Amino acid sequence: MSLEALRGMLGNASLLLLFGIFYSLLPLRISSLRLPVRLGVGGLLGILGILLMVTAWELEPGLIFDTRSVLLALSGLFFGTLPSAVAVAFTAAYRLWLGGVGTVTGVGVIVSSAALGLLWRHRFPGRRGWVDLFLLGLGVHLVMLGWMLAMPRETALATLRVISGPVLLLYPLATMLLGKLMQAQWEQRSVAQERAAHARRLERILGGSWGILSLLDEKLE
Repeated sequence: MSLEALRGMLGNASLLLLFGIFYSLLPLRISSLRLPVRLGVGGLLGILGILLMVTAWELEPGLIFDTRSVLLALSGLFFGTLPSAVAVAFTAAYRLWLGGVGTVTGVGVIVSSAALGLLWRHRFPGRRGWVDLFLLGLGVHLVMLGWMLAMPRETALATLRVISGPVLLLYPLATMLLGKLMQAQWEQRSVAQERAAHARRLERILGGSWGILSLLDEKLE
């Protein structure tokens, strides 16, 4: 892979920071949001996925590479089923519209990335450490490389020779780093909410205690 292509992929990956910022603005329990809001969240994720494809590195006409796989895998893991399904619909529709030799491969990567994120969410709900997130990213991108075989044989083999190294080096790492950032945000906000709830309970207890003491004081007088 050329240095220019590598720079393009890294620049594309930098757009994923928007994903982390977006996540930090949402409630901890996204499933508690109203249905129209969750649909809107999925739409925004889909638009970000399209932006990633717009700024993708093009190996040849109709064969593009970007970080939508990272976005959709983490969407499945952190955002859940409905927002991820909407994001998949947006990004898959755009990829179909682009067309080209990599269309089936591109749509397959979109669907499988979100599906693996959702599978991890439901199968391993508490496993979001560094190693866990790296393994998720590695699995997603091994499947991604497998989708290259949906293209004509010569194109698939030539593509795999070019992208396998960078994809397995950079993409699982990006999944791990961004996923850990999002998990850290979740943990910090969860602790802050628990402390606030504890402070409110303590305030109610103390308020009740002062009320009782005031009544006793009045009776004694």
